[in-house]
Amino acid sequence: MRQTIMVLDDEPDNVALMAMSLHRALPEADVATFTSPRMALAWCALNDPALCLIDHQMPEMTGLDFLARVRTERRLTGVPVLFLTATADPLLRQQAYAAGATDFVAKPVDVDNVIARCRSHLALRATLKGGGRPVSSFVFEQGLLLHRLARFSGFHDIESVHHMQRVGFMAAIIGEGLGLSSGECDRLAAAAPYHDIGMVGVPEAVLMKQGRYTDAERAAMQTHAEIGYALLKESPVSVLRLAGEIAYGHHERVDGSGYPLGLVGEAIPLAARIVAVADVFDALIHQRPHKQAWAPGDVFAHLRRARGTALDADCVDAFLAAIDPMMEIQMRMAEGAAVPGAPPVGAEIIPFPKAG
Repeated sequence: MRQTIMVLDDEPDNVALMAMSLHRALPEADVATFTSPRMALAWCALNDPALCLIDHQMPEMTGLDFLARVRTERRLTGVPVLFLTATADPLLRQQAYAAGATDFVAKPVDVDNVIARCRSHLALRATLKGGGRPVSSFVFEQGLLLHRLARFSGFHDIESVHHMQRVGFMAAIIGEGLGLSSGECDRLAAAAPYHDIGMVGVPEAVLMKQGRYTDAERAAMQTHAEIGYALLKESPVSVLRLAGEIAYGHHERVDGSGYPLGLVGEAIPLAARIVAVADVFDALIHQRPHKQAWAPGDVFAHLRRARGTALDADCVDAFLAAIDPMMEIQMRMAEGAAVPGAPPVGAEIIPFPKAG
C-alpha cells in the first residue's frame, strides 16, 4: 500500500515547492497538499497519512492548534508530524514537542534536510508497525493521563521527557524478547515512560545539579521511587497502577543492593526489571547534568557486567539480542522525537471534525 504524506502551509508557493521535492525524492509516496488547516483536518478525518508536514503561522489556526486537534483522533496518535516554522523561539520548540510533534524544522528550510528527515520518520514508522502490532494500539485514554503526568515530572528538563519516551519503547522491545504478549507489551510501553514520575517531588536544584551528588542529595533523588508509587498505586486505571509498580521497583537490583526496599531477584516485579535495563542503558548513553555520555561499547560492556547482579539476566539478554533496533531508537529519537503511538504530553481534548 502506498504511503501518503500530508503537507500543510498557508503559502501556496511553499506547498508547491515541498510537494515537488517530495515527489522527486520519494516517488513511492503520494503527497496530499493543503493551504487551509480546516480542509487538512477534514481530510485527516477520512484518510490515513503516513507523515504530516505542518506550518505553524497560519491565519485559520496555528500549527500548535492543528496538532492538538490531530492528536485527539485515535487513528492519528502514531503519525509522525514535522513541525515547520520561521519563529526562532526555543519555547516554541518545547511547545511543539509537548503538543505531539515528532520533529522540528526551522525555516527557511533546507529541502534536502527535510527529505532526509521524512525518509527517517517513514522508515521508523514502518519498523514500528512491523510484526502485525499497530503503533497506535496503546489505549488512548490511559496514555493521555500518563502524558499529562509526564509534563509535571519533566518540566524541569525537556530531555527528561525524551528519556522517558525512549525507555518506553525500549521496554516494549525487551518484553517482546522475553515472550510477552502484544497486549502486555503495549501496556508496558504505555506505562514504562513514567518510571521517573516521582521526580516531581525532588528539588530542582538536585535534579539539575552539575557534578556528583552529596550523600544528602543522593538520598533526596532516591525518594522519587516512593513518590512515584504513592502517586499512582491507587489509580483506578490499570496502566497507571502498572506505572506505579515500575516507579517503585526500577531501582531495585536483583542482588538486593537496590532501593527503596532491597528486593532480590524475582521478588522485583518483571516490569520493573525490564525497565531497569532500558533506563540504565538510556541514562548512560546520554549526557546528563551530572555526567558525560558513555560510548555505546562501554554501555554494552557495563550491561554484561551487571547481568545477574544489578540487572536481571534474562532482561539483559533480551536487550542485547535487540541491539540494532535499540540503537535505531537512539538515532531516530536523539533529538526528542515523540514515541509514535503515544498521545502528546499535555494535549487538550479538542473536538475533531467528522465527515458530514
